[in-house]
Amino acid sequence: MRANAETSGDAGRAAVRDRVLVVTSRSDDRADDLVRLLAAQGCIVTLTPSVPTGDGAADYLLAILRTGPDAVAMGERLRRLREQAPTLAVAVIGAPGRVADAVEAMRAQALDYLEEPVSAGAVERLMRRARSAPEPRQATLLTSLQLLMPGLVHELRNPLSGVLAG
Repeated sequence: MRANAETSGDAGRAAVRDRVLVVTSRSDDRADDLVRLLAAQGCIVTLTPSVPTGDGAADYLLAILRTGPDAVAMGERLRRLREQAPTLAVAVIGAPGRVADAVEAMRAQALDYLEEPVSAGAVERLMRRARSAPEPRQATLLTSLQLLMPGLVHELRNPLSGVLAG
């Protein structure tokens, strides 16, 4: 079982509940709505103004960063979050029509960028994507394999061509 999930259930029937961290410097109705939407997806939600340092961030499947009006500040916050928890998947929620925010989020390798107000369908798709995303170590391994595979195929094809020709 993944470290970012908790097991709960009744009468011996276990259900996995993913832990999600909502990082926001402001508390408002939209943050509360987001927490409700995540809870409806079966998530355990923690609302906080900052990301836990050290190994605390490893307990979460996903961090959702709510942005303010300043794209530069959002980029700096996202980079700090990446420094504190490099393996944590991060999604960004911003104001509608803020293309600069979306571009900055993608440059900082965010899992996704959503515009407020966030719909239940968007949260469901985000959670499905976060659950199916490979672990960072697996992603690194897959990238390495993709880079090595053409050379490996070439090295195998040369001796096999000689054997098959003879």
